[in-house]
Amino acid sequence: MLMAIRTWGIGYEAAVAKAKQIYSKIGRIPCPLFNGEFVVFNRHGFTHILRRGKLIRPKAQRLIRLRLIEFAETIIKTPDGSVTVEFRDEYEIERVVNRFGKKILEKRKARSWGFVRVVDDSKITIVVGQIDGGQKEFLSIMAEDFELHDGDKTQSPTD
Repeated sequence: MLMAIRTWGIGYEAAVAKAKQIYSKIGRIPCPLFNGEFVVFNRHGFTHILRRGKLIRPKAQRLIRLRLIEFAETIIKTPDGSVTVEFRDEYEIERVVNRFGKKILEKRKARSWGFVRVVDDSKITIVVGQIDGGQKEFLSIMAEDFELHDGDKTQSPTD
């Protein structure tokens, strides 16, 4: 049996720095499943790794997601037979403030795709989204069966 992927074990601040370096080098990449259209890796995707909306994710979850960034480019750029793509077409309602300061509801079409691949017994899912036919953006990355490195377990998981 293969061992599950583990966090780097270098501490939280070093993991954020390392992940930012990897993430910033990705920029945008062509995806064969989108007929060569680019998937953009911007600040929204990186922020979502650390937060869910306005709430900060638990530290253990942030460490896992930071480690997974390393696999994102390969999974999107070279999706082989081991990648499963799940498609979801839905509407997103967003509150916006008009020029008179009044809050209004705006309905926007949101599409998302989940790229799923198993790496070393860990199921990795990457979510790519698109709003109103705009650019496709990296939104999130997550995994099942993932282990914290011993060096990361000594830190409080909720910091």
